[in-house]
Amino acid sequence: MRDDIEDFSISQKTEISCEDTVFLPYTSGTTGLPKGVESSHKNIVVNILQTTDPTFFPGIEASEHHQDIVPLILPMYHYYGLLISLYSYLRIGAKLVCLPQFSMEEFIKLFENHRCTVLHIVPPIVQMMIYNERITSRHIESVKLTMIGAAPLGEKLITKFQSRFTNNMNIIQGYGATELSPVATISSIINTSPSSCGHLVPNTQMRIVSTGDDTFGRNLGPHEVGEIYIRGPQVMKGYYKNPKATADTMDGDWYKTDDLGHYTEDGTLYLQGRLKELIKVKGYQVAPTELEEVIRYYDNVKDVAVIGVTHENYGEIPKAFVVPKSGVKINENELKEFVAKRVAKYKQLGYVQVIENIPKSASGKILRKELENL
Repeated sequence: MRDDIEDFSISQKTEISCEDTVFLPYTSGTTGLPKGVESSHKNIVVNILQTTDPTFFPGIEASEHHQDIVPLILPMYHYYGLLISLYSYLRIGAKLVCLPQFSMEEFIKLFENHRCTVLHIVPPIVQMMIYNERITSRHIESVKLTMIGAAPLGEKLITKFQSRFTNNMNIIQGYGATELSPVATISSIINTSPSSCGHLVPNTQMRIVSTGDDTFGRNLGPHEVGEIYIRGPQVMKGYYKNPKATADTMDGDWYKTDDLGHYTEDGTLYLQGRLKELIKVKGYQVAPTELEEVIRYYDNVKDVAVIGVTHENYGEIPKAFVVPKSGVKINENELKEFVAKRVAKYKQLGYVQVIENIPKSASGKILRKELENL
């Protein structure tokens, strides 16, 4: 960097509008084919400013006495890695340590060689850190904040993570989508439950909309579960060369996320799963994430995913795919009974299948289509 260079915005006319498309990332395609998302310069700049609002942002601008150290663990083709880790921290002069390819060895070496201050991770990395004995509190003693995103993480795993690493580290979650450039809500460090997705970022509005047949489209109140709609300047321009998909996902200027959630009286958002992944049992709706959270409390389970499978009398019935902890066997009937004691009758498991690992995308989303193929 040199001081004698003119500001290019004064000396050059770029002929580029803030509404022009600057990125074309593709959706993860967990519920269908990936779609190209057109993000404008305005979408990206706005969301960086929204997420670096002092209410949420833990970063401290670099000075003679301090420099944040942020490991770039997440893929750069994913907005979480590109915008939340890279751009937001490059902007304040942080030191960014690249991990070109994820491996346990390199991950541990990164923490041994650098005193990282902020950690951006996804649920599979959380699970790996919980169960890998080689990673200790010493490795992350300098981390002041861990942010978890890209897929929801339940209370059980957060509690395990907190008890495993006893240093004074804050844990927060965020909620967003590629179509939202990417963030809509973030937990603040103060007075927010780690299992929530926090509050709306500035200049953003949210509706929770009923998906029930008799109340479809009605706005819901606190603690009522429905589809999350978001409106704000970070909402994408649309899907690339796909006007039908764009029209289907927009309600005026509201983006229909296809995610289910509810909010509390103070505006805190809690995620409940994907609308398209709901299991319809005898006309009742069952969220796979709710059952997954219950099953995580069963001692022998290391990881779990639930899907709906066809049933001739009930329409669908829940099936759990479980990964056992090392060296233990899972008794399928005992697990079914464990769940049955904790949920309504129509939510009980119909089937249990033990597998070696749960298929997930690079960002940590469960690939339920692959489970359906099993």
